[in-house]
Amino acid sequence: MTCGTLVEMDESRFSDLFADLSHELDEHERAQQRAEVSDRTRREHAAVAFLDRLRGAVGQVVELRITQETLTGELVEVGADWIELRARLRTCWLPVSEIVAIGGMSTPTVAPGSVGAVEQRWTFAFALRRLVRDRAVLTVRARGGQSYTGTLDRVGSDFVELAEHAADVSRRARAVRAVRAIPMWAIELASVSR
Repeated sequence: MTCGTLVEMDESRFSDLFADLSHELDEHERAQQRAEVSDRTRREHAAVAFLDRLRGAVGQVVELRITQETLTGELVEVGADWIELRARLRTCWLPVSEIVAIGGMSTPTVAPGSVGAVEQRWTFAFALRRLVRDRAVLTVRARGGQSYTGTLDRVGSDFVELAEHAADVSRRARAVRAVRAIPMWAIELASVSR
């Protein structure tokens, strides 16, 4: 064995050693990058609010579970604290606080903070005031399952006032059986039959 052969063997070993080290370093960097991406994804998910998730599903058919029933329909609108759902035979408005679970959301989430200042003021009271304007005959279901049918006469800051009458007649003084004030926190669902 000559000195040249010994150097060639050492160069070959060093070359293999450096290749192994380079491969290990690349693997380590890829593992760190995967961990960083996973961590960043978890942080981004932590910033998403339930309303942002719901806004991403507007236009989709969802299955909505509230205390007393499951509703299936198109998620039409999401306000500051309420949603509008177009079910098969009725359109429903309900506070987000009444939602127990929701399924069928396959679209992406709306980015946190992307809702404008005007939309942030679209409260449940705002949605119900549209029904006062339209003089719609609706059914209001309160927590505990009691339902009241009639026309909303007014919507206060934390209550509604419903003139109770039969669902198949318009609101006329002679048709009103009672006027009932219902606090907002007690409303589970307001729906209009189509």
